[in-house]
Amino acid sequence: MKKWSFILSAFLLIGFIIPGTNDVMADDDGDDEYEEYNEYEMDDDDDEHEDDGHNDHEYRENNSNQPTHFWNLWSRDVTVQKGTLPFTEPTLSIFKNAEGVEKELFVIPNEGELLVPAKEIAELLGSQTTFYRNSKIVLMEKDNYELIVKAGTNAAYENKLKTPMPAKAMFYEQSVYVPISVVTNALGYRAEWDDQGKSFLISKLTY
Repeated sequence: MKKWSFILSAFLLIGFIIPGTNDVMADDDGDDEYEEYNEYEMDDDDDEHEDDGHNDHEYRENNSNQPTHFWNLWSRDVTVQKGTLPFTEPTLSIFKNAEGVEKELFVIPNEGELLVPAKEIAELLGSQTTFYRNSKIVLMEKDNYELIVKAGTNAAYENKLKTPMPAKAMFYEQSVYVPISVVTNALGYRAEWDDQGKSFLISKLTY
């Protein structure tokens, strides 16, 4: 009996002395880099924002008089009036950036918005991007600006500030699709539809 008591005491002592002995190993899914974003609640933003005493929308005051019914403007409002889309069926379209570089991307009309692959459109705008495949999250960084979007939610993070998107991001063919206005406007651009050329023309925003 004393022998078993000694062995049990020894195991308990080891557990206290050696750090991590009682910790459960986390599953390694290849998304270790995403750990730093676990603090974010990437859930839907349909509900009212919590009032924590800070004016989270203070930086948006300059946009308060802008119309909210265009597919190419990100109003950053939960409720937006939807406008007319240039087309209503998913299609491959040509995108031309401000430098004249062209790229063909798949566009999906959904919820009154035009959804485009976030990583591809951001890279066309000169953004550094990271795609966390298992988490279905895209991180875009440009000129000290950071934008994070996740498939299945309508909440984005602008410089760690939770901001509503006009439609949910979706995961399709190994890409995270988001409203075109979210990425273009966030990175300082606007996309216009050229009906004659059947393409999107991207130009820099003027402030």
